[in-house]
Amino acid sequence: MKNLGLKLLLLCVMGIFTLGASATPDKDYLCFTANADGSTVGMTKYGTPYDVSLEYSTDDGKNWTSISWTEGSYGSIISQTILLNSIGDKVYFRNAKAADEVSGFSKSGNDYYTFEMDGSIAVSGNVMSLVDSEVKTKIIPCDYCFYGLFEGCHALTSAPVLPATTLKSHCYANLFFCCSHLTSAPALPAKTLTERCYDSMFVDCVSLTDAPTLPADALATFCYYYMFNGCTGLTDAPLLPATDLAEGCYCQMFSKCTGLRESRDLPATNLAKYCCAYMFEGCTSLTNAPALPATNLADFCYIFMFEGCTSLTNAPELPAPAIRNGCYVRMFKGCTSLKSIKVGFTKWYQGSGTDEDMDATALWVDGIETEGMFICPDELVTESGENRIPSGWTQVFEVKANKDPKYENYYSTFYSSKNAYKVPSGVTAYTGVVEEDASNSETSVLKLTAIADGIIPADEPVILRAKQSQVYLPYTTTTATKSTDNKLIGTDVAIDALGANDYALSLGQNGVGF
Repeated sequence: MKNLGLKLLLLCVMGIFTLGASATPDKDYLCFTANADGSTVGMTKYGTPYDVSLEYSTDDGKNWTSISWTEGSYGSIISQTILLNSIGDKVYFRNAKAADEVSGFSKSGNDYYTFEMDGSIAVSGNVMSLVDSEVKTKIIPCDYCFYGLFEGCHALTSAPVLPATTLKSHCYANLFFCCSHLTSAPALPAKTLTERCYDSMFVDCVSLTDAPTLPADALATFCYYYMFNGCTGLTDAPLLPATDLAEGCYCQMFSKCTGLRESRDLPATNLAKYCCAYMFEGCTSLTNAPALPATNLADFCYIFMFEGCTSLTNAPELPAPAIRNGCYVRMFKGCTSLKSIKVGFTKWYQGSGTDEDMDATALWVDGIETEGMFICPDELVTESGENRIPSGWTQVFEVKANKDPKYENYYSTFYSSKNAYKVPSGVTAYTGVVEEDASNSETSVLKLTAIADGIIPADEPVILRAKQSQVYLPYTTTTATKSTDNKLIGTDVAIDALGANDYALSLGQNGVGF
């Protein structure tokens, strides 16, 4: 029994040494793992990027070999190809120098390093090991630092960690461009962005199904430009929390994402030129557009935003009271399923016809269906066509009514000094006459009389009774005769205070009344 115990102890000790032999590196170096036998990894150097001291290891970081370079085609310089013979084989990459000794990595869109892969490879680890042997820094050292690093790597199936919180211009531009087998995106923790930092980052990553969380609230010029263009596998757009936008920041961000169905609301209230241009252009599956609460617009801010969104049935509300140069140009062009648009502006903006001064609504509803509802303020002049109210659509004014808690009806008042409106089905419009109360000579009552011809004439104040809280009154050119004894008084503008003998319809403790 003693000998058996000794043998078991020896086996346990040997097991400990065996496990120690397969330990991973002590730092989170950039790692390439084969998903298929015979996969290969190499690098190409275009132009004259920064001169860096790159090394690789195939034995879990025990030994490191400097990457050697030879001349390639079209002026490129290529490294040796590293063969990963079997599934699970790994190769690690790092910069031999620490971050404080490294000036940069890639330098521009013509001077950069990029990986070349064949087979099927999962990438993991920290991309910052390419600029820091200690893998500690979270500061990108230079503009264009990781530009195009995995561009065209169809063999790539997973992405490395991108922990940087301090970015530089174009630092991740084209990073995963056309990585057609990439299924998930890495976290992007930076809160403050830089010019074009994510430009074209995931273009045509057709297998990408989930976008990363985008927590940044300080944006920069064209920071998200083209970021997910052509990512046909995406179904939901991430939340974009910034309230202050920058020029072109969301330009073409999700264009041609044909699988995208949902988009989160855009809380931005301060817009910039071209900030949302082409943002969802060609998203043919989009059924729910984001809320657009901004009321102060910028030149060309929403140009082409939803062009070609053929599944969109209701446009987001556009509450801005005034429109400006090119802001809605081709915004809903080709949205063939669109049935409703609600706007807050009271006057059409007509530009001079130049590229820099265009109609705010030029071609904004070109190619859409001829049936729908255009909800707009009473003051907006009726003009139809591809540049104005969609041809064939019904122009309506929206009235919000209060529910009487004692009954099933909703009540509101309505008045227009300019236009006549139809009374829609399910709604009754009343004028009011003050009469002496038959049971008490010292009191008076308001007697309501329904409008018989179904037309509310201009300058005729009325009380509306409906079965729902929202009433849509269609604009009409049909004339009708005003009541001669209507004692209701209407106003187009807000009144600061009522007189001692004035009453307004409201919802009180006893229900709806004056």
